[in-house]
Amino acid sequence: MRGKGDLLVIMLGSESTNPSPARPASVPSNTANSDAGGSVSSRLRATLAAAARNPLAERLEERLIQDLGPLPGRTIHVESVGRRNSTVAEQASLINKQVLPRKPALVIWNLGRTDTRRGLPPANMARALDRGLEQLRRQHIDTIVMDPPYHPQFEAFYRTDDYRQYIRWTMNLHDQPYLQRYDMIDYWASTGRIDLDSGEPDRQAAAVTFTETCIAYQLSRMIDRGLSRK
Repeated sequence: MRGKGDLLVIMLGSESTNPSPARPASVPSNTANSDAGGSVSSRLRATLAAAARNPLAERLEERLIQDLGPLPGRTIHVESVGRRNSTVAEQASLINKQVLPRKPALVIWNLGRTDTRRGLPPANMARALDRGLEQLRRQHIDTIVMDPPYHPQFEAFYRTDDYRQYIRWTMNLHDQPYLQRYDMIDYWASTGRIDLDSGEPDRQAAAVTFTETCIAYQLSRMIDRGLSRK
């Protein structure tokens, strides 16, 4: 990743660090048409739209430019590949067609929770992750994997333990750089730094801003350490 010119980082997968609740939130029928209900609904839509305009990839690009931009001749770009609510196998299928042709210096694999939500076998998820990492390794592309984000409402409906265990096992198999996003968000929530249970749009927006800013910072540190070892 050293050298001059463009530094292209691809974020594979589009899972937000602000995971939506396990079941879609709805506005109660008796308030949907009221002024108060409309106000809350409008604020929530505005919050979600703001998050979409500034996803994790954009925050990471801003952070990398701040941390690494002063290097002479360095231009940094972070691009997203893939859609939200995609499985690990669907993400892995994009590597040949949409990742390798761009010749990125680094891939950040942003794992989501769709496999868990759909009840797909965790072993199948791990095999898809293993194949994708091997494809990237053969092309000498550095990779950082982020595990799925934590959210208490999701945990109330789905068991994620087996999936996270398979991810850890695959990371050990590949001796793979690994950002444990789940544990980080769990810690912030349990210590009261962020409020993931609130239905208030302002608190939701604050949680998104805090988590994605901190995740971008941690990723930038990992990338900086990787550069210093090369």
